[in-house]
Amino acid sequence: MVLFFFLRKIKVAKLMSMRVSIVIPTKDEPRIQELVNEINDNLQDFDHEIIIVDKSKKKPSLKGAIVIEQKTAGLAKAILEGIRIARYENILVMDGDFSHDPKDVKKLLEALRYSELVIGSKYLPASRVEESPVRKVISRLANITAKIVLNLRVNDSISGFFAFRKNIIKNCRMKGIGFKLSTELLFRTKGKVKVEEVPIIFRKRREGKSKFNVIEIFRFLNLLMKLRLESI
Repeated sequence: MVLFFFLRKIKVAKLMSMRVSIVIPTKDEPRIQELVNEINDNLQDFDHEIIIVDKSKKKPSLKGAIVIEQKTAGLAKAILEGIRIARYENILVMDGDFSHDPKDVKKLLEALRYSELVIGSKYLPASRVEESPVRKVISRLANITAKIVLNLRVNDSISGFFAFRKNIIKNCRMKGIGFKLSTELLFRTKGKVKVEEVPIIFRKRREGKSKFNVIEIFRFLNLLMKLRLESI
């Protein structure tokens, strides 16, 4: 029993020593300050930074985060902008609408100690999803399509909640098309890095307007087509 607690203490200490840059793309998110506060509370013992890549009509004034104005178009490109200015080697990406639970951040970081790319998955037995039936169907179809077209061997190939070591994209030609950077990252690093999936809680948006629309669907399909043609 004493040995167990000693080993656990070492494990926690190693996790706390991890430096991480958290990148959050946003656009008119009413609860973004609340989200920043919760992340900082959960990671108060970590050396971390929160980078908000914002495309709101009015730039938010936030405490406890770095806010930069998005210069490009699209969700994936916003994430790439945040990654470029990130100070730390470990990167974690999540949504700005509370669909991803801040309490799950540590779970992804723990898995990142042993892997190079960690996917927060909605499709594991221990996961919990609060989406509407229609959104669940759309999400499932998009996930299955991406897996088949790109031959990806993960349960959730379109997750917006993921963590990775920045060095794995150093030689990748990331295009950042559409709203699913994780799909492109999985494709470009396929067979080259260790990938792990962890179960997450995915919550239904309670405030603000979803950025998901027909244009994003076409961008996603365009991404799959471009990546598939590269592999032929």
